[in-house]
Amino acid sequence: MGNRHGLTPAGNAEAKARFFQALNTAFAVFNDSKPVVEALQDFKKHKGHASNNVTQLLRRMSQDLKIDTSYLEDDFFDEPFTPGNQGPPET
Repeated sequence: MGNRHGLTPAGNAEAKARFFQALNTAFAVFNDSKPVVEALQDFKKHKGHASNNVTQLLRRMSQDLKIDTSYLEDDFFDEPFTPGNQGPPET
């Protein structure tokens, strides 16, 4: 999750490479979780829907790890924190 900002238009090449490296190892880590593997397949098969698919993938990974994400909106996953994307400091 830490490198998903590599998928944003402003994402740098190194972050993108690390994100896809993690995706390529996710199959081995989650190979006994059919929902995660199906989400990985959807992400790979339907690249035009990357935002929806990465959200679904992250939710399924979290569920498999017993991390509750039910209170998070999809944009939490779709719009990662990126350097330089902060608003003005609060006073």
